[in-house]
Order: sequence, then structure tokens, then C-alpha cells
Amino acid sequence: MDWSLIYDVIIDAVEDVGLANAIAEGRKNDFVSEDEIFSILDGKAQ
Repeated sequence: MDWSLIYDVIIDAVEDVGLANAIAEGRKNDFVSEDEIFSILDGKAQ
């Protein structure tokens, strides 16, 4: 079994969830800065 492929798929899925969360957060407010988006994607959101 190719574990690197499974790992890549899981990482892509987590990144997609992070992007969806950033988009949802942006829809709640008028504007979300690029720094805030990357904080959300990096799991450092406040």
C-alpha cells in the first residue's frame, strides 16, 4: 500500500476544509485579510 498517496489525500482534504472554513468566516464579515485566511488554514485562528 502506498502510504504517501493516502497521506497526500488526507492533507488535501484537510486543506480543503480549512479553505471552506476561511470562506465561511469571510461571509460572516465584510472582509477577511489574507493573513487571517492563512491563520485559519494554519490552525492559528483566534
